[in-house]
Amino acid sequence: MSRTFEALQQAAKDSLLDSDQIRIFNAVPKARQNIAATARIPNELVEEFRQLKHNVAGIESDKKIKTLLLCCSTEGEGNTTVLVNFARTIASEGEQVLVVDANLHNPAIHRLLNLEQRNGFTDVLLGRAAVSEVIKKTTVTNLFAITCGTRSTSPSSLLESERLPLIIEQLKPLADWVLFDAPPVIACNDARTLAARMDGVIMVIEAEKTRWEVFNSARQRMESSAANILGAVLNKRQMHIPGWAYNKL
Repeated sequence: MSRTFEALQQAAKDSLLDSDQIRIFNAVPKARQNIAATARIPNELVEEFRQLKHNVAGIESDKKIKTLLLCCSTEGEGNTTVLVNFARTIASEGEQVLVVDANLHNPAIHRLLNLEQRNGFTDVLLGRAAVSEVIKKTTVTNLFAITCGTRSTSPSSLLESERLPLIIEQLKPLADWVLFDAPPVIACNDARTLAARMDGVIMVIEAEKTRWEVFNSARQRMESSAANILGAVLNKRQMHIPGWAYNKL
């Protein structure tokens, strides 16, 4: 049985990416993606996110990873859901977590965390509000959020503001982890703009859907912006053998 599992796992990896090119942190099952913000995260999923946290924390031995960007190549790969559940897992262990919705084109964090969208990140970028005025408490202890804020007709230009690096520096002391959500890399330059200011980047890949050519193009764009890509999360993995069997291997 163990050989069957290893063969399936290797086939999934080979169909998407070269293991020499990118580090795979974990694989989140497809059946567990649409989890409400107030719902209990299943134990097996919590363990995967704990392992992700451990792996990220252990990559840079000389400095702590504090600002982290989660992004994907194309729309619909589950990037925001992964970010929110990762944040919830870290917060449940007693660390302060701040999530920032920097997907100004299609914001979703306010929906997942049941918060108002208004008075958020765009308002700080525009100089209409201070950072302290836009941080919102969530129903999860130790988890705070800055929602997208007022929608803009030119969202990408907001991230090119000279205020962005100053704002990021203001956010760093406020939490143990500051997690940024971003639009797909292929769709616009926003993720690249943000990545250049982050301690690290995690790319989310949808299993059995995202083509290697598409992911590789997105990765190259990020690297051209001096992004520190720490690795990738293989998301929405199909269970080709019964889930209980994975726990026996």
